[in-house]
Amino acid sequence: MKLRPYAAATAVLAAAALDVAVIAPAHAVAPDPVTGVTISQSQQAHSWVVDASWSAATGAEAYRVAITDHADGTNTPGAYYDGTNTTATSAELVTDDLLPGHTYWVRVIARNAADEESTVVTEPFQAITLDTTAPTGTFKLDHTRDWVAGGGFFGLRHTVRALDIFDEEEGDDDVVVKVSQLTLADDTTAASEVTRQVRADANAPLRAWTGTKPASLGYSEAGVFHPQAVLTDKYGNSRVVPLGTVTIVTDPIGPRVRFVYPPVERRWKAASWRVVRGTSVDSASGNGIVLAMVLQRRGGRWYAYDFENQSWERGTSDLQKTLEDTDATPAAMLPTANRWHTPLIFGLKRGLLHIETISIDQAGNLRLGPKVHHRLR
Repeated sequence: MKLRPYAAATAVLAAAALDVAVIAPAHAVAPDPVTGVTISQSQQAHSWVVDASWSAATGAEAYRVAITDHADGTNTPGAYYDGTNTTATSAELVTDDLLPGHTYWVRVIARNAADEESTVVTEPFQAITLDTTAPTGTFKLDHTRDWVAGGGFFGLRHTVRALDIFDEEEGDDDVVVKVSQLTLADDTTAASEVTRQVRADANAPLRAWTGTKPASLGYSEAGVFHPQAVLTDKYGNSRVVPLGTVTIVTDPIGPRVRFVYPPVERRWKAASWRVVRGTSVDSASGNGIVLAMVLQRRGGRWYAYDFENQSWERGTSDLQKTLEDTDATPAAMLPTANRWHTPLIFGLKRGLLHIETISIDQAGNLRLGPKVHHRLR
């Protein structure tokens, strides 16, 4: 048998090559680039929202997504817009650094488990113009001048339920000015979705204004005020609308009330007092309301006349206690040309008649008027 050195060496080398091929790891394959990139834009406050989506790439487990200002997926040095990593096939990017009308690109790079990346894919878009215009509106105040009380209760010994006459729903403010909306518009936000707020003065706290009813501005002291409405659209664009000037003046005293007595020759007759008459004068804020309480003493006991029920309510032998404890409703009168009169009083009889009045002006000053203490025969 002959030795063949060349053939033996060739066989050894071939076997060695086969072993190397078997033990060498296979080279990992980068994922395919993404396809089908689509882009849409919207506005969020004063920022651009760029939504991108694409088809899943073969071999990809995640994606790197970013906004760039060059078509090759790079940025001008120092520029950054927004970017994210995601395992989904869509991403939302938010930035406030774009220029309206300029072209930018969304860059998408696929990555596999070995962090190998696909080639870069970019898709251009033109930045939309954001809404930066605030709503507009016009408004009207129901009045711009009013009064607050300066004198309080003048000689008021009892209330005869005076405060029951008034509506307290406006709270503790002495003066309420109503604001009505005339027009309201915005270029992107429906008028019904515009946020409205009002304040009684330029530095006062803002209060929400909802619904269709007028807004209320409350004042409790004298001064010159500059109320405002603030309108805000769905993107946060706001406009301050001046509502004019409100002047509040102090009214120092309540109205002066007088009785108009029946003629002397008939003053003692009950029929002459079935309607009580008088005057009320207020030179500042003007007359508000006059309240009159009518009582009569019968058989040692006082009775108070209830003008609401047209009946006499039994009291006690003490006049002041009857005044303070009675549930009888006083006559409530709005003076006309400074004159007032009660409704008809039924059931007057002979006996001692007692009448007390309280006058209230537009500012809320209360003042006790004169008293009548007269015997009917």
